[in-house]
Amino acid sequence: MDTLKSTYLATPLGLILLVAFGAATFGLAACETSDGQSKDATSKKKKAQKPAEPQAPETVTAAPGESLGTDTQRSEEQMSQGVVESLTTGNMYFGVDLYNQLAKSEEGNLFFSPHSLSTVMAMVYAGADGETASQMRESMSFRPDDSELHRAFNHLNRTLTSEATKKNTDGESSGDPFELNLAQGLWVQPDFPVNRSYLETLGTQYGASMQTAPFASSPEEARKTINEWVAQKTAQKIKDLLPQGSVQTNTRLMLTDAIYFKAGWKSPFQTSQTSDGQFTNIDGSTSSVKMMSQRARSGLRHASGSNWQAVELPYVGGSTSMLMIIPDAGKFDAVESNLSPALIQKVVDKLGSKAVNIQMPKFEITSGFSAKKMLSELGMTSPFDPDKADFSAMSPAEKLFIQNVQHKAYISVDEEGTEAAAASAAGMGITSMPEYTDVTVDRPFIFAIRHQESGATLFMGRVGSM
Repeated sequence: MDTLKSTYLATPLGLILLVAFGAATFGLAACETSDGQSKDATSKKKKAQKPAEPQAPETVTAAPGESLGTDTQRSEEQMSQGVVESLTTGNMYFGVDLYNQLAKSEEGNLFFSPHSLSTVMAMVYAGADGETASQMRESMSFRPDDSELHRAFNHLNRTLTSEATKKNTDGESSGDPFELNLAQGLWVQPDFPVNRSYLETLGTQYGASMQTAPFASSPEEARKTINEWVAQKTAQKIKDLLPQGSVQTNTRLMLTDAIYFKAGWKSPFQTSQTSDGQFTNIDGSTSSVKMMSQRARSGLRHASGSNWQAVELPYVGGSTSMLMIIPDAGKFDAVESNLSPALIQKVVDKLGSKAVNIQMPKFEITSGFSAKKMLSELGMTSPFDPDKADFSAMSPAEKLFIQNVQHKAYISVDEEGTEAAAASAAGMGITSMPEYTDVTVDRPFIFAIRHQESGATLFMGRVGSM
């Protein structure tokens, strides 16, 4: 499922950067009849023989190469803190559910973006109806009601991207704050009808426009076009999101979500303190790694509990952080098997500022998987069933169903940044030496990248082997 490479970059700079990328895509297909024709085409013939139904939804079609919805004004509506917290809490529940599904079948390292997957599936949910919609709501842990869900996603995504453009003013760290770019796209077979109301929801709440892709006539060309869009939105870090064969001639519509994250630590590590070390993998073997080291008198938060300890490392600007849960030696399986939203909340609630002597490895993970089986195991079966799926709120074409949900993510923790950031940390002083808590990350650990104010889980993963 994934590969991990330790990268030892030679650099004269002293700030450690984390770069994370994720992308998700969802494909809708038209079920084929026994003679090979898609049912959305044959249904049009049948409908032509029936009286027109009153108040049929207005549809929009695009000619080859045409883009629609680019002029749609994105909503600037503000939602209450309670609604946004309801959304991010549900997102955390989904993230933990998916992590546990992945952990059952995958060894070594895991990495994915709950936020990216939740966003693209919310865009799909906007076009679902009946039992299909009910299963999606339950499996994805969408908590705000239907009148608020998409507006809450819009509020959260605009909040995240607007904070990424702010200059750092906390006086304790230097450099620009994290970069976070979110991009959503809708790709449709030329002349395929899409309900105008659905297109307006994607435009006003997700900033997505409708673009055409020649799924029926040239699925490989369509695949390459979408992969190029994803690569461009993720600074070329996510390539070939859609593998060969994932786009078929009966694909009619595809939704994409891309997320790009880059940030420097608020309290930087010094390259001069990086040294050779050993990391004990999940299978008990050991690997040689480059261990970064820092004695942080302040700025880090630490907690400990039964069989684990945790540390939170903030990024420049203070609005995002990496939360690391490090099980005690030999206790990883026991802690991971009990991973739950309640445990994560317990860890967060126990965090307190401490002087910490931390050692942690550089690491890099590339992870890609199809989420179809895992989403089905979470209870989302009807959306993937050609006979049961109901996406009538998306298009009047009959028997649309989800072909697949592809996800790919990348994270790199290495030493890059600005020397000024390192200098600002060295400028703080105290009158006596504090008592340091040692945190040595030389064994498997679980981590999440979180937005502090909203509680949004942007990324989640596990480092199990080096």
